[in-house]
Amino acid sequence: MEDLLPFGFDGFELGSVHTQSKLSVEDIEFFRQVNIVTHNFFPAHIDQNFVINIADINEDSRKRSVDHAIFCLRQAADIGAKVYTIHPGFVSRALPRSGGLNYDFQFDENYADRNLCLSIMRESLETLMQESLRVGVKLAVETEGSITSPGRCLMETPEEFEWIKTELGTELKINFNVCHSLFAARVYNFSLDNFAQSISDRIELIELSHNDGSGDQHQPFTASSEVLNYCVDFPTIPHILEFRDCSLKDVLTSRDLLRERWMKHG
Repeated sequence: MEDLLPFGFDGFELGSVHTQSKLSVEDIEFFRQVNIVTHNFFPAHIDQNFVINIADINEDSRKRSVDHAIFCLRQAADIGAKVYTIHPGFVSRALPRSGGLNYDFQFDENYADRNLCLSIMRESLETLMQESLRVGVKLAVETEGSITSPGRCLMETPEEFEWIKTELGTELKINFNVCHSLFAARVYNFSLDNFAQSISDRIELIELSHNDGSGDQHQPFTASSEVLNYCVDFPTIPHILEFRDCSLKDVLTSRDLLRERWMKHG
């Protein structure tokens, strides 16, 4: 990450490759000197097959997820992170793909009751909000949506975000994952522009990546990337380039495309 500092990046999101490793003193000192946010599985759980699901209908599994998220919040505070973002959970049991790659999931065929899962998620988020206030790290729930597994995730629709605002207020922040919400808008036939405006008072971070429309591929931008259409409305909110397996050149090209879009819109 130090190599990216000369290129004008304002900060970094720390995710996880899902293999436990101990942070060095040098790592921690570096994190405390730059803007840092942490995400879902950071730090990794000791069990590489563990998938966080704060909406799990199995109470033991839900508690295990909440306990790990509390641990992640405390670790975020220790390294000076400003925000910890979390996935809202699933209505089906989620399993990691081979090799502990639990940033991509496979789901079993059974669906739990969605309203029950939403209620369980609300209870979990309430607990995590209390901890976030205690440690001084903002908690943000990520927007979801999928073309390949529609309806498996919670917090996909505008109605669910209005409901959680009524339940927990505006202190619960939102990590606006534009790709996820683009997929959700297509599946549920809602306006992404209107949705973005409806949650604008709670958006803490915006995650961007490119895909070909067939799945959440986390590719670097192209000049025609649809997600770039949604960056101009929120110029003061931190934008996260959430890519996988790309080169420094890809990152810098994407940075330039994002900046060009901002400049065109003043």
